[in-house]
Amino acid sequence: MVKNLVNLHPFPKVRLILFGLLAVTISHAKECPKSTQTQLQYFSLNTPSITHLDQSIGQTQFILKSNADGATRFSQIYEGRWFCLGFNQARKIYLLGGIFQIGAWLPLRSIQYLHETTDTVTASIFERQGYLANAAIVSPKGRYIVFIGGQQTTGELYVLDTQTDSIKKLGPAPAPPPLAIDSFSSEEPFEWGTGWADGYVEIEQNILQFKTEHILQVSYGKDTPRARAKKRRIQVFKLPK
Repeated sequence: MVKNLVNLHPFPKVRLILFGLLAVTISHAKECPKSTQTQLQYFSLNTPSITHLDQSIGQTQFILKSNADGATRFSQIYEGRWFCLGFNQARKIYLLGGIFQIGAWLPLRSIQYLHETTDTVTASIFERQGYLANAAIVSPKGRYIVFIGGQQTTGELYVLDTQTDSIKKLGPAPAPPPLAIDSFSSEEPFEWGTGWADGYVEIEQNILQFKTEHILQVSYGKDTPRARAKKRRIQVFKLPK
């Protein structure tokens, strides 16, 4: 079932914070898949231990360095929790994902392209057309980002083709991952967009996975909040080459 989010708080615009103006607390560096020319690292900054409504959830710094001489080619601090989804080898773009608050939610709300050849950043159609995602996976060479979400809704399965910067709906999404915490309980249905899955999560590889760059496999079952169903239906999607 699709969960409608239109009554939640509107998405705040992404704000760039000039490097050097913040007193930052830096986490350990994380890295994108390395290309032949560059390496992209990112750091979480000022992440609060408890998230509060309408307050900062932290910042993320991206640093792009040349493999040849280690020189910094790009450095920016972004508001929000950002991470590297992958690298499109054909277009030579890093795929950046940003998590922001929508009401009490923390979904993936932005996907941007960092162009290796020009050191510039552009917004993808995902951001320009107001999509959000509660889970996402990337194909091995970075052409496709398959995500569970929608346009101010969630609960459907989509694919973002980063080669053509276009989005296509594939069908219904598999159920959210079961919770490992037995203490949580909710009267809401076990669906994306309810208290069971109201933020960005990692989905199990055996539920949503790329078998090749162009073959996506999705596993469906009558899952519950505590366990995946043993009886499953497998659907294969063939994406354009």
